[in-house]
Amino acid sequence: MQADFPTHLKAAADATQACLAKAMRPLGDLPIAQGMRHAVTGGKGLRGFLVIESARLMGAAEQEAVYAGAAVEALHAYSLVHDDLPCMDDDDLRRGQPTVHKKWDQATAVLVGDALQTLAFELLARPDSALGAQRQVEYVVPRDTWENRARDCEKYFKEHGHIISVDRRMLKKAWQSLSNLVDKCMKTHSKCDYCAYYDAQL
Repeated sequence: MQADFPTHLKAAADATQACLAKAMRPLGDLPIAQGMRHAVTGGKGLRGFLVIESARLMGAAEQEAVYAGAAVEALHAYSLVHDDLPCMDDDDLRRGQPTVHKKWDQATAVLVGDALQTLAFELLARPDSALGAQRQVEYVVPRDTWENRARDCEKYFKEHGHIISVDRRMLKKAWQSLSNLVDKCMKTHSKCDYCAYYDAQL
């Protein structure tokens, strides 16, 4: 697998790109649709690869995973489009190309991101995704989200914090620091966690 990694990565990227292109073909050539295609173009396609490869390891066929892989890539692209906005990171370039708000405008970029997020859930819900109705529901409404895990952790600290032999003010400060770190990491980490964890259910 190590020697063939670039080949597998490119194959997965090609499959997810083809799926995204097919899904966006009926959208026509309006600025929003153009921006959506622009936003998903380029990149390594690592998240789609994680989905497809995790499915393969569990014995599922690629065609059963490609829609989920494309959905994760669409969701990732949405987050990048919004992160690049002037009110956020204010980036001019993404993947060597002008960011969406630079190539078009800020209003278009906001709508492009919103549309990509919606497209992600549409891809998961498509009947030709071969996931089956039950899995589709579980994918769109995950049973175990990072928010639930964070709440469980917070509940544990509230219930058992007294047994930890440190000053409670220090404990509160440490928890706040941990919460801030989780907030910063949750978006990227949870998407990668989704790629591997949920595709194992295929």
